[in-house]
Amino acid sequence: MSMSKTRPQWPVLLALSLGSWLHPLPATAPTDAPYRLVAERDRTFSVPDSVRALLSRVTAIAAARDSSLYLADPSLGAILNLTPNGDFRRVLGRRGSGPGEFNAPLLVGFHRDTLWAVDPASVRLTLLPTRGPGVVTVPLGLSAATLPDRSRPQARQGLPSAVLPDGNLLIEQPVRDSQDGGTQWSQVLLLRASRNLEVLDTIAQSSMTHSMMVFVNRDGEEHLVQPFGDDPLYAVSSDGSLLVLVHREVPAKGGKGTFTVTGWRGGKEKLFERRVEYDGRRIVRNAVDSVIQLFTNPRSKGGYGSHVPADSLRRRLYRPATYPPVESVRVSRNGMIWLKVRLADSPEGVGDWLVLSPRGFEMYRVSLPATFRMLEADRRTVWGVDVDSLDVPLLVRYSIPGPGQAG
Repeated sequence: MSMSKTRPQWPVLLALSLGSWLHPLPATAPTDAPYRLVAERDRTFSVPDSVRALLSRVTAIAAARDSSLYLADPSLGAILNLTPNGDFRRVLGRRGSGPGEFNAPLLVGFHRDTLWAVDPASVRLTLLPTRGPGVVTVPLGLSAATLPDRSRPQARQGLPSAVLPDGNLLIEQPVRDSQDGGTQWSQVLLLRASRNLEVLDTIAQSSMTHSMMVFVNRDGEEHLVQPFGDDPLYAVSSDGSLLVLVHREVPAKGGKGTFTVTGWRGGKEKLFERRVEYDGRRIVRNAVDSVIQLFTNPRSKGGYGSHVPADSLRRRLYRPATYPPVESVRVSRNGMIWLKVRLADSPEGVGDWLVLSPRGFEMYRVSLPATFRMLEADRRTVWGVDVDSLDVPLLVRYSIPGPGQAG
């Protein structure tokens, strides 16, 4: 959930759907639920206090082939490189506006042996060779240079999500609702574009009916994410090789439903489409009350201190009968698909993750702490941010046991 006083120029949008022109491939639902594994905190990964002091809001992690890590933290103004065990190795870039410098890097990934980073505050994408010179800067948005003889439209308001294997960009571009004066995003397009932002094709588009709540007041606007929104999600591996879209609309009645997972190779070739049947977990009144409390009470743990009255929030809140089946999605560097699910049989008090193969077949479920925010994954390893007993963010690594150790 997030809040801002003005319209966000570079929103990281979560809702993306498949276009009506996509033709589903045959799919079968498994007859038995996959076995469950319990992740274990890897104590050999330990970030020293000197590094922890540099970090306040890690937004992206990319793991290299040797399992060393590259971190984006908008407050740092640079890319931090750690060893496989979490020790400090080096800093790439520095705060500034020159080549190889950053204001607030948000996303990070790999294009072959080159590291890329998206810096919305500087309105550009930077490609940094991990070895040797050769920094490349790609201007974005309204500051981008245009070609006088271009024959295709340009993606000039979108945010790159990845650099694809062919060197083109994956861009999510919001579209404003023209009927309400352009206050709110009405849909989002997922585009494949060249580095000069010429649109090559549209991969997906979606309405954002249940994504945001926008409240207008004398001091500006407050944009609040719908906590029970069921608009589609997407994720892409850090090297851009696999794009995954999840359509998760909650049925109007009943607790049974189906969500769809679709995979694309490099944003161009459709690999699979799988439909997963599920029993939904009902949303109880206490859960709604807790969300309202989180928004309106600045003293609550993790509270947002919204100025919107509780009654107004309750009226605008989208509340289906059950939770959306998928809360978030991640694609690991080896193509495994991680879906954080909230289903009728999900354990209480933990983060329940359904893991799919690179072809979309169900493999197993993994139990992780409910507070854990996954940022990168491999077949048997996940990295992300958790909190300690004092609610201080920690960069951690969890190991997934083998099938013989299933819980």
